[in-house]
Amino acid sequence: MAAATPEFDSVNSAKMLEHGRHCFEYVRQVLICNPDLNLEPIEGGTGSLKTWGYQRQCVAFQQLGKWAEDMRASDNEGIV
Repeated sequence: MAAATPEFDSVNSAKMLEHGRHCFEYVRQVLICNPDLNLEPIEGGTGSLKTWGYQRQCVAFQQLGKWAEDMRASDNEGIV
């Protein structure tokens, strides 16, 4: 038995395209507005990038999640 081919209509296709644009724009803004400004150190003498052995300051995701929950407008939508 052959698998059913999904049907695409112009309304759903337009919604998916708009959703994709929204997501791409969100990622673009994050990269522009919150870039990783850590400079990668150079190995002494060789001039190559030192890609291991240095620390970065990471986001505390549990604290960020708690903040997002505290700041949400309601439980009707958003982070639950």
